[in-house]
Amino acid sequence: MRLSRQLFLLLLFSAFVFAEKIDPQKYAQTATVVSSNIQTKETGATITNTPPVLSASDPRAINHPELARSRSREVKSHEISFVQITGEFNNLEYTATGQCFLPPGTYKVSAEGLTLRFLTEDKHGKPAECRFHIVQEQQPSPQK
Repeated sequence: MRLSRQLFLLLLFSAFVFAEKIDPQKYAQTATVVSSNIQTKETGATITNTPPVLSASDPRAINHPELARSRSREVKSHEISFVQITGEFNNLEYTATGQCFLPPGTYKVSAEGLTLRFLTEDKHGKPAECRFHIVQEQQPSPQK
């Protein structure tokens, strides 16, 4: 059930990205997507609190109020989902993350810093854009 909700949100977000006015002339370069998959990661924070040393009614608590405060410990976490792609761009192998699922293939792209904007089509055949952020680049491994 949880994955279905995340997939729905992923598709909804993609629809908003696709809704922009796209100028295909701005996508002058090409990139190859070798693999694409949905990743799910758990993320969160641990909050640590300790019980009070003194009770609030203890007369020493007046001079040391910090000793009368209670603390507890809890862990709050949630899952995030994103799409991770690997491929080739500008003679480099890359790994990038984004919110749109791109099947393997060659795409026209617009690059700005570490952001790749892939030119795709929506379900009506109109130009659409899918944005990814490069998280790793490296020289291609030599062919044997």
